[in-house]
Amino acid sequence: MRILGLILVFMGIIPCAISQTILVEKNIYNSSKPIFLHSVNDDLNEVFFSSPNTTSLLYYSIKEDKVIEDKTVQASRFLGYVKLNEVYSLVQYEDRLDVKNALNKNELNTLIHPRDNYNITSITYDNESGKFFTLSNSRVVSMEINETGILSADTLDLTSELPGKPNRISSYGGKPFLSIDHGLDLSDIYLVDSVKSEKLRYPINYNARNVAIEFLNDDTLFVSRNLRPGENELVMIYASNIARSQDSLLHDKINLRTQEQIDSIKAEAYVNAMEFTDTVSRDIGKGRFSTLIKRTNDAIIAMTTLNAALENNPRSFISKKDSVFFVLGPKRSAPSDAKLDSLYFAEAGIASSMIDLGRDSAILPNDVVIRLKCLDKATGEYVGFNVDYYDYESNTLMKSAKIQKGEVCYFSYLPKYNLGLTITAEGYLPHSIRFDNKKRLVQMKQVEKLVMLRKYQEGLVNSFNLNNVYFDFAKWDITSVATRELDIIKPMIQNAESVTIVGHTDAVGSDTFNQELSLKRAKEVRSFLEKNGIPKGLIKISGKGEKEPIATNKTEAGRAKNRRCEFIIL
Repeated sequence: MRILGLILVFMGIIPCAISQTILVEKNIYNSSKPIFLHSVNDDLNEVFFSSPNTTSLLYYSIKEDKVIEDKTVQASRFLGYVKLNEVYSLVQYEDRLDVKNALNKNELNTLIHPRDNYNITSITYDNESGKFFTLSNSRVVSMEINETGILSADTLDLTSELPGKPNRISSYGGKPFLSIDHGLDLSDIYLVDSVKSEKLRYPINYNARNVAIEFLNDDTLFVSRNLRPGENELVMIYASNIARSQDSLLHDKINLRTQEQIDSIKAEAYVNAMEFTDTVSRDIGKGRFSTLIKRTNDAIIAMTTLNAALENNPRSFISKKDSVFFVLGPKRSAPSDAKLDSLYFAEAGIASSMIDLGRDSAILPNDVVIRLKCLDKATGEYVGFNVDYYDYESNTLMKSAKIQKGEVCYFSYLPKYNLGLTITAEGYLPHSIRFDNKKRLVQMKQVEKLVMLRKYQEGLVNSFNLNNVYFDFAKWDITSVATRELDIIKPMIQNAESVTIVGHTDAVGSDTFNQELSLKRAKEVRSFLEKNGIPKGLIKISGKGEKEPIATNKTEAGRAKNRRCEFIIL
């Protein structure tokens, strides 16, 4: 299993229109030695794999979210493993194929004998067709198998010449995927059928070696990869189905997916209809040399400076020593590389100087980086957007940027600071995110944020919430941060035919009190907008009290989300 730059596609679309978006990537298992990914059982929600670090079979239980060692199966002796059901398993050796009974260790049924002269390189089970695919003497064989024997076997007629020798097979949608050796310890993945052999294009990881893939369903696959010598990992990737353009999604399918289905794939739900969030490893470089962009005792200045620097180099970071914040470019092993970074910063109008970190070369970031991109919720296509990023306490604008279609934007914050983010795009409803940074810093992690923007539908009812227009408990005063967000979305309100502001509360207090409080909150927002240029009479108000929560009222965080105003525009 030697594959560099794994390239895959989900079935269900013509290969020339291949595209996919990775939404969540979860690390399941790490090993200093290669991880051999064997199979996935969709019914049992189990993923089977092994590694030279252990002589037993390992499997990951998706429902329990944990890796379990099966000591009854000696993984060091076999090449492949497929669990047929709770009792029977298919074990692949180099020259034979056995069926084993978990209830009776002595019961063994050999389906392919050494005398059959088969050299079985790999085997996989296809959930859709219910067939097994094997590589035997470099040929793809499709088989129907049960615990008693091989019911049928057909060699696939591959009309296209492959550019090398296949060394591993996986399958999805009734078709096989082959990894093809082409020298220098490199391989590519090909989708193979009777018409053509199509090299797959979408990279799971640009720097990975020894990669194997197995599919659970349309949206979830497992990848075994070697990132660098001595660092191997098995990851679960929750991704979109095939879509229409680069980084687009079949959002109608995602919208129909129930929370229970999501939870069956992930231990906790990462996905909702409007936002997708994940954390991935952060790269700030290695070495003792860097560029010093700013030295300051002011955290707000440090964050503002870093947010500007990230536009030039996303690997920039903040390091704090004693009471001083250092805004730095990426760490480099050679001073010439750091000097080159300094030149690039200078071209962007950012002054910096090369420094030798010396004994501080092992420093890690004290900030958290967010990588944001926005897509059209209906089509999945990239959207150009404007962002405003601000600190709650001081109401300082940390960053304001216009992001072109197809581009991403980087933000940063220091833990313990609360920040707001407002996203606007021409022809779309605004979207806002509130960062309540109460969690401890997880160093060397980067937050991936994918936001789905909804188009404004002329002549129809459009509604949205602004998460940074919030209210303290039992109060209706507008905060300075709320006024900033209201100013940002004011042009949309000015151009609307009619606007209704609906106030909401949490569930603490009597129904009568909350009804009055929700109406006061709507009035306060209307009053601010009318004082700032919105014509009087355009905005109507109503209060819903505690009747329509959007989060649980059992926690303070949930209650805070429910203390809001909803905007309905035509």
